[in-house]
Amino acid sequence: MSLTNIEQVMPVKLAQALANPLFPALDSALRAGRHIGLDELDNHAFLMDFQDYLEEFYARYNVELIRAPEGFFYLRRGPPR
Repeated sequence: MSLTNIEQVMPVKLAQALANPLFPALDSALRAGRHIGLDELDNHAFLMDFQDYLEEFYARYNVELIRAPEGFFYLRRGPPR
């Protein structure tokens, strides 16, 4: 039996983000069009911590994770491929 190195499949930080209990509800909220601002401290801090990895994750679905100049996060459809 061989073990698969998770880094061959995805970055460890992305795996940590996807396994975080905050992710499912936060992902649903973002996909539903919600903006996540500083008033949602836990979710906002999570997005700040994993922003680079989640940008890569959402790009696979032709969606961009945007951090607006005002500090809130939202999803925007990416350019057609």
